[in-house]
Amino acid sequence: MSSTKSLLQSANLIYSSIQSVLKKDAQIDANFATVNFEIDSHYKEKVVQLETNHNQRVISATAQVQGQQKQLQAAMAELSKIENSIPNKYRKKHRKTTAATFVPKKPDFQAMADMVTKINDATVSGHAKRIVHYGGYASMSEMVNGLLDEIESARTFINDENQKCVVFITQTKAAADQEFQQEKAAADQKKPLYIQQNQQDYDAAASVLRTEFEQALESPDLSKFDESLLSILGRLGAFEDDWNGEYIPAVAYPDEIMLGAIEVPFALPSHVCDMVKEKMPVAYASKQNITIPFTVSMKAPLNMQVQYDLKQKDAVMSGIQSIILKLIRFMPAFSFCLTYIDPNDRGTNLGLLQKLSASSVSDIFKKVYTSKEDVGKRLKELESFVDQTSAELAGIDSVYTYNATHEAKIPYHFVIINDYPDNFERNALESLKVLMNNSRKCGISFIFTSSDQLNALATSDTLIQARNNGSTVNFEGRVYDFIFDGVIPNCDAFIESVKAVYSDGIKVDNRFTTFFKLTDNTSYMESTKCIRIPFAVDSTKHLVSMELGGTQSVNALLSGRTGSGKSTTLHMLISSIVMNYHPDDVELWLVDYKKVEFSEYIQFIPPHIRLLGLERNHEFTFSLLDKLNEEFQRRLELFKSKCVSSITEYKEKYGVRSLPRVVFVVDEFHQMTQAIRNEPHYVQILENILSEYRAFGLSCVFSDQAISDGLRGLTEKGRKQISIRIAMENDMSEVRETLALDNSLYDDSLKSKILRMGQGDVIFKRFTDDGDIVLDKYKTIYISREERIEVMKRAVRLSAGNSLPKDILIIDGQTRREYEESVIADYEQTHSVDLSRQIPLYVGTPVNLDPCFSFGLRKKTDANIMLIGSEDELRASILRHSIYTFKRQPNTSVVVFAYRDDELYRQYKRQISELLSASDLIITELNDICNNIERLLSQLNVNNGHRTLVCWLGLEEIADELSIQQEKSKVNRNIQPAPTVSTGAVDSLINEMDALLNSFDAAETKIEHKESPVINTPFLYDARPEIQELFTKGSRYNVFSFVTFSSIKLVRQTKFIKIENFENKIALSMSMDDSVTYLGRGHYASGLDNLSAVYDDGSGSIRTFRPYLIN
Repeated sequence: MSSTKSLLQSANLIYSSIQSVLKKDAQIDANFATVNFEIDSHYKEKVVQLETNHNQRVISATAQVQGQQKQLQAAMAELSKIENSIPNKYRKKHRKTTAATFVPKKPDFQAMADMVTKINDATVSGHAKRIVHYGGYASMSEMVNGLLDEIESARTFINDENQKCVVFITQTKAAADQEFQQEKAAADQKKPLYIQQNQQDYDAAASVLRTEFEQALESPDLSKFDESLLSILGRLGAFEDDWNGEYIPAVAYPDEIMLGAIEVPFALPSHVCDMVKEKMPVAYASKQNITIPFTVSMKAPLNMQVQYDLKQKDAVMSGIQSIILKLIRFMPAFSFCLTYIDPNDRGTNLGLLQKLSASSVSDIFKKVYTSKEDVGKRLKELESFVDQTSAELAGIDSVYTYNATHEAKIPYHFVIINDYPDNFERNALESLKVLMNNSRKCGISFIFTSSDQLNALATSDTLIQARNNGSTVNFEGRVYDFIFDGVIPNCDAFIESVKAVYSDGIKVDNRFTTFFKLTDNTSYMESTKCIRIPFAVDSTKHLVSMELGGTQSVNALLSGRTGSGKSTTLHMLISSIVMNYHPDDVELWLVDYKKVEFSEYIQFIPPHIRLLGLERNHEFTFSLLDKLNEEFQRRLELFKSKCVSSITEYKEKYGVRSLPRVVFVVDEFHQMTQAIRNEPHYVQILENILSEYRAFGLSCVFSDQAISDGLRGLTEKGRKQISIRIAMENDMSEVRETLALDNSLYDDSLKSKILRMGQGDVIFKRFTDDGDIVLDKYKTIYISREERIEVMKRAVRLSAGNSLPKDILIIDGQTRREYEESVIADYEQTHSVDLSRQIPLYVGTPVNLDPCFSFGLRKKTDANIMLIGSEDELRASILRHSIYTFKRQPNTSVVVFAYRDDELYRQYKRQISELLSASDLIITELNDICNNIERLLSQLNVNNGHRTLVCWLGLEEIADELSIQQEKSKVNRNIQPAPTVSTGAVDSLINEMDALLNSFDAAETKIEHKESPVINTPFLYDARPEIQELFTKGSRYNVFSFVTFSSIKLVRQTKFIKIENFENKIALSMSMDDSVTYLGRGHYASGLDNLSAVYDDGSGSIRTFRPYLIN
């Protein structure tokens, strides 16, 4: 970011912070009035709501009472109807009862109607029933009197209910009135409290605001702004005192040059201005604007126009002189040339700078160009410079890029044209057009000045208009007042010093930053014909590149002892590819058998990497070569189908990014050749990789400390294909073998170079297109880890959305990974795993390039699992993931037989238990173990479709305990068979359970497994023969056993176990003797690290894997 932009942002932030406080002050007042208004509005709304609630309550109660009274009236009418249905002759006989004797009773109209029917029953049967009082009948007088009494009791009840209604409505109205008055009184009481609270909030906010305003003024940002401004002004050469001394040539290009200053509007209330100026006396001297330097980047050509009124000409020319002085001071010596065209004033506008044009210091500028002929000739010379520079760039996008990556710099040019276009003839205008079209590419900057409107040719990035009423410049889309930086009046001594020392040279080193600038420039080299990789610097400070993939540069070999810089050179080669080539043009396959050097690329993966292997296992090597062979067999078929014979033809036909070249980098490559030494198939594949696959785009870079070991593993044909040789500090014999030199080339000069090699020195052997050997000593570019990381991050940024995604393969031999269900699911889908014939167990990640490591349990004899190793965490992981992936399949269950004090069980009981469901068991009591062995044996029949995994923890202890028990035949036992449940009962139970579960909100219930027996009548006996029978027969009937021991010694102690009953054998690191006993070969498990395990299924193929982490 430029100083101008940075200071401008800081000034705007300071201004915004002060303005923010001022805006808050106004906002607080507005908020106070708004809240008071809202309090009054809410009060009025509350009163209206209370009145509405009161009226609604009374209306509702009235409607309710009216409904009840209407029902009571209907009931009273019904009683009269019933009374009238009694014949008058019987009513006359009614015994009058005083009203006080009636007890109110809710009328039972049905009973009354029945009684009326009985009274009016004139049949013989009715008379008979009344005589004998049968069926509810009585004498006529008794029935009539009873009925009339019931009617009067009912009337009394109805009258009482009617009275209750009257009381209810009266009470309801009174309660509503009381509640209204209470609620209104409460609202009347709260309103002034709210108003008071608003006043308090206002006072508090005003207090906070005063503090915030004080903090804004006391913020260190204000004083720091002035400090930063002074520092930047000093760095940019804005103070006169800096120009009256010695000229010291710069050693690096400046990021920016100061052209003048701009004034940033900073209007504040008058009472605030003085306080701000006190904090920022330099920047805010005017109390109206903040003045900051106006700079332009020197990483791109300057293209500036100055249009001026005649009265402003002196200020403009003084400003141009100041710009030239700053270029001299801050640009490295010899890094630029000045062309000064001044047709009208003949150079007088240069002031003191005319001394340089009149002196012998012609490297800055030779003369002032005034005549038409001189102007045309000079512009033609610059045209020639453009032609020469374009050829020298050779595909690099610009001089700026070139100079950022090359020690030998191409000079920049600054062309200043006063009073343009005076004295410009047609040919000069044509030349100027060429120069401007190539300004970016060739590093040519322009400054045009004119008192008239400039024509369309002189377009500019920076336009300064110097008018009588002030000067302005457009920056970041906004116009600012501009102040020219006046020429330094006391610079005589400085100019004389320039003349005296300007011919001094520039010193460089081999640091990465000396030659490479990591800008986000998206210009790439292309690999159609070959790959050129800058990686070293020669004695003339020019970069040296290694070519790969050409007819004379197929593959490369790099050697060097520890401390020679070999690793740095490898990283530089990788970083150079990542910097200079698009990931769709060149991809990297990186293999590090030490598992150290390339590990950093796991964290910062550049988009060029297709494969990253940190492994040294033979199995990894075989799969790696298979993968390479598979890729280039695919390309062979592709080229056949497209009728092309090489990667060059393919890229020329379909585009440079249509198919990437592959650079296969192997560190400690002797590990690879040793792994395949006794494998003819892979020896042949590696020979094909080196000798035949160049046409398909493959190039190899092999690196090692002891190169002779690696070369001995190659065929003679393969060795001859490694034409590029790089030797670093090492034993003389290793250097000679690396370079493959005959005696004619091994002269005293080369011997001397080899003997004097230090860290970072390389002897680089390559061939010209004509087959001539080029052999010389260079210095490898030193790139730090931080710089490598930045290279990778830059590549990621540049490729985002601009490259095809790669299916990256990472084999990290330093770590174990967690189980990922999505990876397993994808694997089973893409590989069409037949789950009907086997249960695949996924217990870790492979060390080869396969996507998953698994083995299957099939319904066959001896399909059991044995795991031996001393690392309890690895054993627990394998056991746990065996259980988990076993239970992924339907119709499965798990039984864990565990000796209660077994260390593995005690440590990982929880992790095992949490995998199990209600149908699974953990059994620790010996008698329960015996009983459940019996149960499992009873399942061994051909119709058993249920699959069970039986896990044994501490089997040696269980066997030891059982050995002192009686034989089964001598035990008096009474085992109750498990009750059978009909299918209908099960379905009914399931439906009931579903209904119960649906009543919950899908809450997860954790099942706690209890160590309890399954069979209710336990018995204890020596079950070892039955256990052996389970091992021998179980897997044929879907009962699989998983047994684990901490050592082979415990297997021997458990005498009844036969290893041959366990087809699936897993071993952790163990001694060579134990490996022989267990797996048949000593080296299978004796060399394992503490992250790995091996699997043997008896087929003769041993597979290595890394157990998953227990998450």
